[in-house]
Amino acid sequence: MVVAMDSGVPTSPGEGDLRNTNFKPESVSGVQAFEQQSVHMGFTTKAFMASLVACLGAMSAGIVMTYASPAVPNMNSQPNPFRVNKEQQSWIGSINSLGALFGALLSGFLMDFFGRKLGIMLAVVPFVCGWIVVAGSPSVAVLYVGRLITGFCKGLLVGASHVYIAEISPASQRGMMLTAASVANVLGNFYVYCFGFLLPWNWLAVVCAVVPATMACLIAFTPETPRYLLLKERRFEAEESLRWLRGPLCNIDAEIEEIENSIRELGDRAKLKEFFEPHLLKPLLIILGLFTIQEFSGNSIFRVYTVSIFQSAGNSMNANMQSIVLGAVGVLGTLVSSVTIDRVGRRVLLVASSVSMALCMTATGVYFKLKEVDPSYANERLSWLPLVSLVVNNFSFAVAYDPIPWMITSELLPTRARGIGNSIGGAWQGICFFVVTKFFQDLSDVIHIFGSFWVCEIGRASCRERV
Repeated sequence: MVVAMDSGVPTSPGEGDLRNTNFKPESVSGVQAFEQQSVHMGFTTKAFMASLVACLGAMSAGIVMTYASPAVPNMNSQPNPFRVNKEQQSWIGSINSLGALFGALLSGFLMDFFGRKLGIMLAVVPFVCGWIVVAGSPSVAVLYVGRLITGFCKGLLVGASHVYIAEISPASQRGMMLTAASVANVLGNFYVYCFGFLLPWNWLAVVCAVVPATMACLIAFTPETPRYLLLKERRFEAEESLRWLRGPLCNIDAEIEEIENSIRELGDRAKLKEFFEPHLLKPLLIILGLFTIQEFSGNSIFRVYTVSIFQSAGNSMNANMQSIVLGAVGVLGTLVSSVTIDRVGRRVLLVASSVSMALCMTATGVYFKLKEVDPSYANERLSWLPLVSLVVNNFSFAVAYDPIPWMITSELLPTRARGIGNSIGGAWQGICFFVVTKFFQDLSDVIHIFGSFWVCEIGRASCRERV
C-alpha cells in the first residue's frame, strides 16, 4: 500500500519552472562552474541524493508487501520451530495491511507535529525492530506481531517519504523523483524475490531490515524540509535548509517567497463533512473505485502468493526464479509508465491495462481449470501459460494501475482537500488489500484457484464499468 500524502506543492513533472534557481552567468571555474550549471538546469545534487534516501521508504513498503511470498512456502519446507497451515498463511500475508491502515492515518499527525524528517526517523527505528521480531519468531503468534509492526511502520513511512520528496525537490525534478519512489516500491518486491531465492525465511527478514536501517542512518544527514520550517515560522532554519539543498551559489530568496505564497494560498484545509457534498463526493468515489480496481485486479494476490501460485502451476522452472522474473518485469513496467504516462494519457493507459489484465486473469484461470480436468495436457502443452500470463499482468498493472490512482487523487481533488482525500484513499486501499489477500485462500478452497481468479476479474470489471 502506497500512501502519498499531499503537502500542497506541485507534484506533476510539468509543474513549476526555473525562476527560483536564479542562475548567475558570471565567469567561474571548476566545481563552482559545475554547480552553477547544475542549478541552471534544475538539477541539484544534494536534493537528488536526499530524495533517493527518502525513496528507501517506498522500497521498504514494497518489501513488507512481498515478504510472505517466498517466506511462507519456506517455513514448511525446512526444519522449523513451527509449521503454518492455510489459515495462518493468509494472516501472515494480509495482517501487515491492517497495521498499515492505522499507520497511514497517524502519519499526517506525526508529520505535522514532529516534522517530515523526524516523522521518518520515528518510523524507521521500530521498522527495524519489527523485522527483528519476525526473524526471531519462535511461534506464529510472534510472527503475526512482527508483521503487524512492520505494516504499521510502512503506513507511517510511505506518506512521510512522499511528502519529504515533494517538499525538497526543485520543481523541475519533482515529478521525476516522485516517479522514482514508485520505481523503488516495485524494486522492493524484486529485492525480496531475489533474496527469498537464496535465504530461509528468518534470514530473509534480517536482509529486509537492512533497507530501513540504511535509511535511518542516511536520513540523519539530510535537513528538514524548508516548507515545514516555514509552516512553523522558522524562517532562518528554512533558508539554511534550502541553501543546503540548492547549493551556496543559488539565490534562494525567490523560492522562499514562492513557498510562503503557496502556504498563504492554501488556506484552511477541507473538513471531513465536506466530502459528502457533490463537488468532493463525486471525485472521491472515482478515486475509491480506482483503488478497488487496483486491489481486485489480482496483483495483490500475486505479490503475496507468487511462489505458492507458481508451485501449484507445476512449471519445470523453479518457483522462486519465476518470481524473480515477475519482479523484474514489474520494475520495467514502472519505468515504462514514467516515460509514457504524460504522453499517452491516463485514460488510454487504464483502458489498455484493463483489457490486458482481463485476458491474463482469464488465461490463468483457464490453465488451472485444465490442470484439474486434464493434468497431463496442461503440464505438457501449457506449462508456460501461468508465467507468461502473470508476467504480462504484472507489466500492465505497473504501467497503469499502480501509479495512476495516486496521480488521479491529486488531479481531481482541490489542494485544500488532498490531505484528507489521500488518507481516505489510503485507508480504503488497505481495506481492499486485506480483504483480497486474507480471503483468497478461503475462496480457493470453495471454488478452486481458477474460480478465485475469475471472481477477481468479474469484480474488477464490474468496478471498471461504474468508474
